[in-house]
Amino acid sequence: MVLTTSSLFLYTLAQVGITHVFVNWGSDHPAMLEELERQRATYGAHALTIVTSPNEMVALSAAQAYAQVTGKPAAVIVHVDVGTQVRLSASYLYLEVYWLRLIHIGTCGGYS
Repeated sequence: MVLTTSSLFLYTLAQVGITHVFVNWGSDHPAMLEELERQRATYGAHALTIVTSPNEMVALSAAQAYAQVTGKPAAVIVHVDVGTQVRLSASYLYLEVYWLRLIHIGTCGGYS
């Protein structure tokens, strides 16, 4: 296993029981994408199901629906600035409706 921040981050998500990650990739995620591709090339697949969303609100809404329907936690990865703002505003709205079983991942810059 190549040890990078991205490899350890994605490995940890899988180890704590996350199977689905809802993402809105941005310019600060190339290292994560590279790690996912490395895992696919090395092992033929990766442990996480990646669901790409066109916008942060869609990613959080889909993850929230997944958590409600399955009762399992989901992770949400968005990019910085506006993505983080949308994620936080959406979280506030959903917290009033349902106690989320989501892991919110905010980054400030890329992973190496």
